[in-house]
Amino acid sequence: MKPLALAHLAARLRAIGFTDAIIARLGAIGSPGWMDAATKAFDHWSPDPALKWAIRALILGEFVPTVEITRALTEPGLGALREAGLLDAAAPANTTRVAAMIVPMAGTLSASDRPPQTVFDPPAEFVLPIGNATALLADLSPRVSVEVAVDLGVGQGFLSALMARHARRVIATDVNPRALHLTACTAAMSGALEKIEFREGDLLEPLKDLSGRVGLLACNPPFIIAAQGAGRAISNQGDTPDGLLERLVRGAPGLLQEGGYAVMLGLWHHPEPKDWSARPRAWLGGAGCDAMVLRGSTMTPGEYYTQWIAGSSASPTSREEWSAVCARHGIGGVTFGALIVRKRKGENWLRAQGTPLRQAVGPASAVITRIFAAQTALMDPARAERLLDSVLKGADNLRLMVDQQNPTGEAHLIHQCSLTLPMGVHQSIHVLLAGLDGQRPARGCLADLASRGDLPTPVDDPRLLKLIQQLVLSGFVEMR
Repeated sequence: MKPLALAHLAARLRAIGFTDAIIARLGAIGSPGWMDAATKAFDHWSPDPALKWAIRALILGEFVPTVEITRALTEPGLGALREAGLLDAAAPANTTRVAAMIVPMAGTLSASDRPPQTVFDPPAEFVLPIGNATALLADLSPRVSVEVAVDLGVGQGFLSALMARHARRVIATDVNPRALHLTACTAAMSGALEKIEFREGDLLEPLKDLSGRVGLLACNPPFIIAAQGAGRAISNQGDTPDGLLERLVRGAPGLLQEGGYAVMLGLWHHPEPKDWSARPRAWLGGAGCDAMVLRGSTMTPGEYYTQWIAGSSASPTSREEWSAVCARHGIGGVTFGALIVRKRKGENWLRAQGTPLRQAVGPASAVITRIFAAQTALMDPARAERLLDSVLKGADNLRLMVDQQNPTGEAHLIHQCSLTLPMGVHQSIHVLLAGLDGQRPARGCLADLASRGDLPTPVDDPRLLKLIQQLVLSGFVEMR
């Protein structure tokens, strides 16, 4: 691989319009039936010739005339793919086929294997493209400046390329050598290669020298819960079907420096649907971390089987086998969610909350860091009681969802990012948020609103203080 040549290829691709806008046109790449949908969308689009041939070769994986793809990418660009081992050596004469898939997303170019149309059981060395879970994990990862960041189970390297923008050093690990090679290609095309160190090994094993030194760790592990030995996409490890996730959650805090974050997605099981947060709480007990345990959805065993296992050759488990797993481990519910932890000395807190987890909607970094700061600050009862003496400001990038058919004025306030955290409010909340100007103590701002008749309750009404505490704790109001 020649990193400089791949960097020149990336510049050429940007110049011909091979950017994130392509994904908006072609749809969710890699999902079942994606090729038909992408081809149909492509057939109704007439890009410039160079971009057309680049899409046919790099995304759709077609055999294309060598003369056309050379004209599109330039000879050095095509040579960079050849040097990186990304061309199909068995392509017929005068044609070229790119064996890997190259996808633009969030200003990066990521190299992966190209999934077929249908659900399949990938070989051990297969590297998946950026999927919904990877995009969600990227959005939920705090984008804070750190010395050392870790992309655990790197896959195609998309997260590593993003981490390199705010970390001085990125450690990319994977048990699969091909994943590390494709990550190097991703890094070279995304201008991140000089910052990334590659380590081959399983889970936490390659990170033994980093105890207490990591500022950010992100991991999107295999997390399908199924029968033992049912495929490499499953989370079986140890005594429980979600043992791999448990091992990561228990082990990650030991790697973090003070103030360092770890973010993981996964599925975990529990005896009853209402007990969905109990096991993650136990895993994090005594870890020295604050934590948000976010529930995207909770399913009964039958719902989980239908949505996640049935028809999947990646984790082939019959309904009878799944029922036996549930009986053996006392599974009464399965939850998909995210765990975000921050290492901190002192008394720690854990917040468990259900919320829609919407992938690829927008980074939630600012919301997450704001919530961690607020939750910690308001642990002090005196600070919480004096909150109106603090300088507060309504946060940016909010949306008020109003039901026009509801005469009571009820509405929902959400963050316009992947972490929405809907909060039930009155639709007049926008007046209060605008009135908190971020320059004066909130009490004075509220007094001004009251004097104009824009505040329905007195400033000293305990209900108003409670409302503002809730807004702060959910990141809708910033503490200055």
